[in-house]
Amino acid sequence: MLVLEESQAVDDEFRVETFAAGDGALGLRVHGELDTATADQLVDAVESWPDRPTSCVVDLHNCEFLDSSGIRALLLCQRALDGGAGMLRLVGVRPHIDRVLRIAGVQTVLELGSVNGDS
Repeated sequence: MLVLEESQAVDDEFRVETFAAGDGALGLRVHGELDTATADQLVDAVESWPDRPTSCVVDLHNCEFLDSSGIRALLLCQRALDGGAGMLRLVGVRPHIDRVLRIAGVQTVLELGSVNGDS
């Protein structure tokens, strides 16, 4: 897969890779901590994609930490997809991130996939 853009945050460990996923979906790979200092970069990656995506796959395999700001960013990304009618799927979700997401109840809005491929 071709990486089209990388965003650097104030936190040098954080980055978002964007790529064209299958069926015209936007793909995002999150590296580092998705928190209040970095969350806006995830939303910016979706909003700045050249074609208005209707679906997005977010790979969280390399996401080490997620707080409420990161959850908010994921929900804002979903809202940006086809006016909220689009699909945002999280893949590579580690157990500690999965727990945070499920406690917040986002599985009712977003599709969750664990690191071993289970939903």
